Amino acid sequence: MRSKAAKLIVWAIVVGILAELLRRLSERELATSEPPATAAAPESARAAAPESPPAAAQESGRASRAELYEEAKRRGIPGRSRMSKAELEQALSEGT
Repeated sequence: MRSKAAKLIVWAIVVGILAELLRRLSERELATSEPPATAAAPESARAAAPESPPAAAQESGRASRAELYEEAKRRGIPGRSRMSKAELEQALSEGT
């Protein structure tokens, strides 16, 4: 049977490993999180801007997941990196 000191050392190692994993996960989430929202463009600028190719492809039903993802990124849809193609299509259609 292990001594109390050995058990404490094992637990300290386990806690250290878990803390490091949590730190790495937090860094990864921060790296993929969206920057704070900025002021929206004036209505005239939005109306004058041509429709982006991913949006056009998405409306016609021919968009790839990558195109849908880029459109979701442009619109600032949260959780997009974990969404499937169908989920991205749904989120984009709800956002319009």
